[in-house]
Amino acid sequence: MHSVTCHGSTDAGLIRSRNEDHFVADERSGLFIVADGVASCGAGHIASQMACESMAAFVREFRRSDAAFTPDHPEWVTHYTDVLEKAVHFTNRAVFEAGRRRADVQRMSTTLVGLQVLPRRCISTNVGDSRLYRVRKRRLERLTEDHTLLDEARQAGIFDGDEEHFPYRNVITRAIGHRENVKVDVRVHTVRPGDVFILCTDGLTSELSDHFIRGIAIENEWDPRGMADALVQMSNRRGGRDNVTVVVVQVPRRSARTSTRTGHRISSAARSSRRRG
Repeated sequence: MHSVTCHGSTDAGLIRSRNEDHFVADERSGLFIVADGVASCGAGHIASQMACESMAAFVREFRRSDAAFTPDHPEWVTHYTDVLEKAVHFTNRAVFEAGRRRADVQRMSTTLVGLQVLPRRCISTNVGDSRLYRVRKRRLERLTEDHTLLDEARQAGIFDGDEEHFPYRNVITRAIGHRENVKVDVRVHTVRPGDVFILCTDGLTSELSDHFIRGIAIENEWDPRGMADALVQMSNRRGGRDNVTVVVVQVPRRSARTSTRTGHRISSAARSSRRRG
């Protein structure tokens, strides 16, 4: 794995009384997950936490039981891609079944964006409108697509105006746990020394444009903590209408063959810049 460093920051925002977001960040294994619970279902905070924990547990079990797949294996990336897709389907089923057992909620669901960093490659998984960006040589690239009515309308050529004028811009078309089965986007990307990856919920992107996000990322280059905290704080300054979560993953300028870092896992319950409610 790459010897990455990371920082996660989450906040309830200025309007919401409860934070429905959750995240997992594991530097040692290179696995990062951000989830945004759907508040209207009545248990979004439960769905997001369950999604993060279920996916992380599935990937951990794969590493424990299938140790033969190492970076030297010719099918390493292909196999890991398949594992991560299965992990999302497993997670979707877990959240779906949990929602069915609860009489007080309807279709408990959450968005999910995941990143697995491997030697020279990384794999993204996403369902919903939480996003993954990569900053490389001061250029911001969005590596995931939103699953929303707005994006579907744009792709179909039905709408090409300002999203503020689209009446259903916040409606997502895919979510973890909403149905028994889910379609997940899984993509493989290159990883180079110096890359920065940003995982975030739509609480960030609904307040800040990609241009604004890039500016903050460049101002806080080589400072994952400063970058994550600055993005969350600026989201609140620009309105804070939703919960916001940002996880920043920094790949060192030079790839190390081995890492002596002690891995640690951060969750929204354990580390946050500010929480309300």
